[in-house]
Amino acid sequence: MNVRLASLAVLVSIVAGCGGSGPSVPTPMQPTAVTSPAGNWSGTMKDPVFGDGTLQMSLAEQSGMLVGAWSATYKSGGKASGRSVATLVQGGYGITLYADPTPTCAAGQSALLVYTFINVVVTSQRLTATLTPLSCSGPVFVFGSVDLSKQ
Repeated sequence: MNVRLASLAVLVSIVAGCGGSGPSVPTPMQPTAVTSPAGNWSGTMKDPVFGDGTLQMSLAEQSGMLVGAWSATYKSGGKASGRSVATLVQGGYGITLYADPTPTCAAGQSALLVYTFINVVVTSQRLTATLTPLSCSGPVFVFGSVDLSKQ
């Protein structure tokens, strides 16, 4: 019995010697509201592969998803367009722009297949993102950007 009391006395003195109010319980992060990118958007794009230009994009809710259309006009005079899809992932949105019609990829061709937007930031009037193009020649490990205003 004395051994138990002695052990308890040592434990109490160790805990008391640590000071403070004891270990704190981490406060869980409160989820932040995510602004939906639904709507009509227009602005600039900086594409390191196909060139800079203007971009128009629309997204509307359909069967629980955000889908729509997009079109780009490059400073070189080229154009691209297709369908757009936005998906809610890990507290934000990812956006994919698919070229339509999908080009047939011949050897050495670098036609656009897909744009992916990552690091998407949406406010009530502005959408910015990092742009990553995918072409027939494969993934491109250079990044561009988009800066769009709500219409």
